[in-house]
Amino acid sequence: MIRLADNDDLPHCAEVVNGWIDGTPWLQRATPAEKIREMFEGILKHRIIWVIGEPVEAYLSLDPSNGHIGALNCRTPGCGHGSALLETAREGRDFLSVCPLMANVRAQTFWRRNGFATLGLEDETKPVPLRRLRMEWSRYGS
Repeated sequence: MIRLADNDDLPHCAEVVNGWIDGTPWLQRATPAEKIREMFEGILKHRIIWVIGEPVEAYLSLDPSNGHIGALNCRTPGCGHGSALLETAREGRDFLSVCPLMANVRAQTFWRRNGFATLGLEDETKPVPLRRLRMEWSRYGS
């Protein structure tokens, strides 16, 4: 069941992110786990976060001001949680954007399969240099 996150869910969202970082061989940890936990403090003032599970199994974070998906993370990829959360984020919206890591081919495949088109590259310099794809979805096509 998908529901809006509350403050009690945020430490569990941080655990999902930290588990993904630690379990991804190609990803170098640049941000300490504690800092990631701190990044979730107060986030509900600026983002909508939907979650699945108690404790949280998966979550999607959306900036409602511009339709940008800041994160979609699942403890167990491939079980349908990401697709369900994305459908919830699409409700009532005509546009969404996301910037997956260039190295995350699985994420790029997910976004393309769900109608997102690649528009270009974005470089992130902090805390370490990373390349990201800029991807967008529109209810009305390209």
